[in-house]
Amino acid sequence: MFISLYKLGYIGIDEEENCYIDNDVLISVDRVLSLEFYLPKNQKDPNKENQKDRYGGRNLVFHVNGIYRMDEQLREHLDNNKDFDKLFMDVVKAGLLRSEKYDSTSPLTIGERYSREEVCRLLNWELKISGQNIGGYFISDSTHDTCPIYITYDKADDISETIKYEDRFYNPNTMHCYSKDGRRLEKKEMKKMFAGVNEGKTKLKYYLFVKKSDDEGISYVFLGECFVIKNSMKQESRLIDGKEKPIVSYDVRLKEPVDLTLYYSFVGTKRN
Repeated sequence: MFISLYKLGYIGIDEEENCYIDNDVLISVDRVLSLEFYLPKNQKDPNKENQKDRYGGRNLVFHVNGIYRMDEQLREHLDNNKDFDKLFMDVVKAGLLRSEKYDSTSPLTIGERYSREEVCRLLNWELKISGQNIGGYFISDSTHDTCPIYITYDKADDISETIKYEDRFYNPNTMHCYSKDGRRLEKKEMKKMFAGVNEGKTKLKYYLFVKKSDDEGISYVFLGECFVIKNSMKQESRLIDGKEKPIVSYDVRLKEPVDLTLYYSFVGTKRN
């Protein structure tokens, strides 16, 4: 089964369907359909789980010279197994219906919920990173200069003191955030995260995600793009297990204020 790139309508689809699309999106689509997106970061480490194998270990689709070709084994299953074909099409139709609630002009929709691993794909990262490894934020050479920030507003009483950060809203536009434990401003990670901030030439794009508590599961509400406020980065320390541990605080300002109903659901204060 061969499908031309042009027949799929990727070229000019932004004009026809008002969809967000660029070269990074097309490359990301290829990596997802080939399952390369699910390969472990260190493929030489035998102890690293190969998530590609979870999905059969084979390309779903091959893309060569502008042509998409469905995997022969997958095509045979669709042709010869009516139940499989029905379930396959149900998944496609359900995905299309679900997509109608999202803003097609942007990779992320304000007010919708996403897991950290879903954000990896939607921001066109080269590889899927586990939520545990992402933590409260993640930056690397393979993340296309994006930095999603994840905040759990009300921390559970029984979590480790090392991750019990005191992130908080100042108002619907501005939030006070913390780095991961043990970070210093002069070290490589913090320099990369805040590169260009004080000069007004920020290197990264920041995206803010918040959930009220871990009772809400693994998904966070996307609040929008934000920027780190100039000169807001401060070196601080916390007393943990009797020892002073370094940490960096910083403030972010959203491009658009949080919807007030959502904002008060986070801060827990009722409006008059």
